[in-house]
Amino acid sequence: MSDLYENLEKRIVKKDLLDKIARDHAKEIEKVTRTQMRRIYDELKRLKRKVEQTKNEEDFKRLLPYIFMEKSKIAYTVARAKKNKKREEGDSYDNLKKIIEKYITTTNIKQKEDYIVFCDLIEAIIGFHYEKAPDR
Repeated sequence: MSDLYENLEKRIVKKDLLDKIARDHAKEIEKVTRTQMRRIYDELKRLKRKVEQTKNEEDFKRLLPYIFMEKSKIAYTVARAKKNKKREEGDSYDNLKKIIEKYITTTNIKQKEDYIVFCDLIEAIIGFHYEKAPDR
C-alpha cells in the first residue's frame, strides 16, 4: 500500500495528500524553523531536477540510492537542530524525521513520478508550514 496514491496502479494521487494531509504534517512540525525547512527542501529539489532529467527507468534506478540517502541527511539535520532546541521544539524535529521516513520508502518511491509526487507533498507542507513557523 502506498502513502502517496489512492490507486497505485493508475498512479492516482490521494485527493487530500497536497491539502489536508500536508496541512496536518505542517502542524506537526510548526516549531521547525523556516531556514531548516528551506535547506531540506532545496536538497530535495536539487535531486528532483536530476530525477526529472532521467530518460528511462535504468537512469532513475541509479538515483534511487541517493533518494534514500536523503533520510540520513535529514536525520543528521534533525540531530544537530535538536541539540540547540528546547524539548517542545525537538518534538517538531522528530516529527519531521518521521514524515520523511514515512514517505521515502521502497514501497512509496519506485518510479520517477513517485519521487516527484513526494516532492510536491513536501512543497505543500512547506507552504502550510510557512504561516506559523518561527523566523529564526
